Amino acid sequence: MSERDTSFKEIWQAEYEGAVEPIDDPEKEFEVEFSNVVMDKAISAIDERFNTLRAHHAQFGFLYDITKFNKIGKQEQQMTKCKNLESLLKHGDSFDLNGLELYEELSTLSSMLLHAKSVMDIVQFIHISKLVDIYPNVYIATHILLTIPVTVASGEWSFSKLKLIKNYLRSTMSQERLTGLAVLAIEQDITLSLSYDDIITDFAAKKARKIVFN
Repeated sequence: MSERDTSFKEIWQAEYEGAVEPIDDPEKEFEVEFSNVVMDKAISAIDERFNTLRAHHAQFGFLYDITKFNKIGKQEQQMTKCKNLESLLKHGDSFDLNGLELYEELSTLSSMLLHAKSVMDIVQFIHISKLVDIYPNVYIATHILLTIPVTVASGEWSFSKLKLIKNYLRSTMSQERLTGLAVLAIEQDITLSLSYDDIITDFAAKKARKIVFN
């Protein structure tokens, strides 16, 4: 690059990019360097989660309250949602469920489960009543719905716990031990309710080595 080209580049950068001036005011520096950055990231994360929730509601929202499934004037709309769910759960040439059959099963169940308050109520009713063979599409759809992580919050909690458990001082920890400690940390409410005396007694009984002397 010639001296003339270098000079032209410097002039262009100064004119269009401008020099970055240092911020003397501590409050202004905090606002620019920290507060605005944190707010931008928070807003971006919230937007991402709301977009995920909107997409989830558009695909599975009609399954959350099947008591309103047979409302007058919504049959065609509900049929479209069932067919869209069929297309969504397609893998190559195979389908997890049939949209038309799903619509018919939901139409029948909606009149039977007038007091269902959650998707889990639907699953439990089908399972306890042994109606899986009669309502297979509803059973599959509700199972998939209950296993979909709508947000990544639980995943973030898990990774946060893993960072606390497996640090640079515990780099040689085995996968089995790491998994066990992670479960104990994540399910802290259950862990704190356990009786350590009973666990130690059971462990000692299973690990006891008894030698019979004649």
